Amino acid sequence: HNPTKVGSESARAMRVRVLAGKAGAQLREAAVWAAAAPCLLVLVVLSFASWLLYVGTSFARMKHTLLSFASSFRSSSAVCMSWLERDHVEQFRDYMFDEHQVETSDGHVLTLYRVYRRDFVGTPGFAPVVLVHGLLQRSGVFLANGRRGLALFLADLGMDVWLSNNRGVFPSHKKYTVEDQEFWDYTTDDLAKQDFPAVVRYIYKLAERKIVYIGHSQGATQALIGLSEQEDLNELIALFVALCPAVFLHRVEHWFFKLVLLRHIDRVASVIGNMDFIPIIFAIQKWAPTLVRSFMCCIFTRYIFGWDPNLWDPMLFVSYFLFTPAHTSAKLVVSWLRMLRVGRVFPREQPSASYNLTKVRCPLVIFSAMKDSLVDCEPLRNAALWSPNNQPAFVSMPNYNHMDVLWAQKAHELVYPLIQEHVSVNLARQQQVQERVPSPD
Repeated sequence: HNPTKVGSESARAMRVRVLAGKAGAQLREAAVWAAAAPCLLVLVVLSFASWLLYVGTSFARMKHTLLSFASSFRSSSAVCMSWLERDHVEQFRDYMFDEHQVETSDGHVLTLYRVYRRDFVGTPGFAPVVLVHGLLQRSGVFLANGRRGLALFLADLGMDVWLSNNRGVFPSHKKYTVEDQEFWDYTTDDLAKQDFPAVVRYIYKLAERKIVYIGHSQGATQALIGLSEQEDLNELIALFVALCPAVFLHRVEHWFFKLVLLRHIDRVASVIGNMDFIPIIFAIQKWAPTLVRSFMCCIFTRYIFGWDPNLWDPMLFVSYFLFTPAHTSAKLVVSWLRMLRVGRVFPREQPSASYNLTKVRCPLVIFSAMKDSLVDCEPLRNAALWSPNNQPAFVSMPNYNHMDVLWAQKAHELVYPLIQEHVSVNLARQQQVQERVPSPD
């Protein structure tokens, strides 16, 4: 026998076995994805069918839903489409919506709306209030409940309300277009270090007074990070209200998350790419009937996150999901999946690191939803996380989930008045401090 020939045949056999093993692993992984897709489809269809039974399928009920949704506006025939266009928010009767453009230091152009009643602007003693949305949403979530929404609730009190949209929501950049990968190259750190400071400084400069910052979910997280990274911003904030801040995260128990998303994050990242997150969703938003796509979004979010919409107004389901989902970066979504697997937020590509929340020095109130399946606010009660001189106040909502603090039918009775109380008390306390400070003259 030729030893060289035998050795080469053994090497080839070993390579074949290695390749066969890799192919087998890939086939098993493909089988998981193949099995998950039809199961997900079947469950979504079943959930959709059961929900239709709950809501009612008659044309009269659907028509009533749309008319109820449109009742607060001037033209009910055009309102559903107007909610999808940023230049139509002024359709709200009795309110003015001024659009502002804010440029970040890295060239993104953010869209802000200033909301106030037509009959008055501002009330003495009230600071300007900025509302910032969460992941895959835009500022319209604060308007979804109409007059019972947080934005108009605060405007009716005479507050100077600002609705902020993060980068990508209304895509605009001084250098890049949505076709450029660089446009979508951002994570939570960029929202915290670029978007948050740009918005706060812009409103502070225009209003010439400290602002009240209200952030929901990611909107609160980016503020906490921004305040810890750029401490001078604390001096511009009169009060920070954090609604379900996504700092510590629950490990979602849904099998789709556990089996597909969290175990195969790298594969998920390769599938969704590094541009806009699943752009087909927005094609559906554009072309599918408003009622149909809102129902689909409601079913999907309830199925994946376990949200219970029983506390929501069924007549407003259409408006809830006109602003969810919204444009965002696939890279941002993947970064949240990585943080969800770890159970907390962390700096870019540094899972073992954490943010120093002791540097957050502005007054802080944290609202937690006790049935939240995404965010865990209990670890934030650890006093060691915060500065000894700036311990946050906590407000717990026992029967609420992640979105109920904004969308529940009685949020305007149970949540918003508490926000108003904290704002009023804090601003009054600051006013007393200012009055006790002697004049330099």
